[in-house]
Amino acid sequence: MTNLLAQLTILLQDDLQNTEKLNQHLAQEKELLRQRDFKPLSDIAQNKQLLIKAIEENNQKKINLMAPLSENGQFTDLLEQLAVKFGQQKTQALKTLNKQLEKELAKCRQKNAVNGQVIVRSLENNQQLADIVTGNTQKEELYNALGQSTRMALSLIPKRFDHCFISFFIKV
Repeated sequence: MTNLLAQLTILLQDDLQNTEKLNQHLAQEKELLRQRDFKPLSDIAQNKQLLIKAIEENNQKKINLMAPLSENGQFTDLLEQLAVKFGQQKTQALKTLNKQLEKELAKCRQKNAVNGQVIVRSLENNQQLADIVTGNTQKEELYNALGQSTRMALSLIPKRFDHCFISFFIKV
């Protein structure tokens, strides 16, 4: 196996491990949100950010390694270009790792979307409870980009609940 294939294999294996860990953190986060145990969430968020950073750095390394194979800077069908250069048999392990990685990333996206919805609903419920306690039930409503009405206080919700949306250039 050439040095390029070995380096790509190591990077994909590392990404797969980090993505599996990210999935575990997202599952923990969901459980903590369900239990309303918010104190450990900041530690989980930091761990998630470290894993995402590592995956993004590996992605850049893969881009740098594969740049000589790209046509005019286009990073499409690079696995096929590798197969042409090195043979199907030698690149099969990369294809398998890439498919596993895509599956794990899809799980991350799904779990992250669910957790984001739980957080938004929790914020909405807390705001409603605060409104009931303070007697302030008449707040102006605004409309977001999706046309859904939201209370003014909810406009402060962080817009980025998609921390694990990471683009990869290797497509199968």
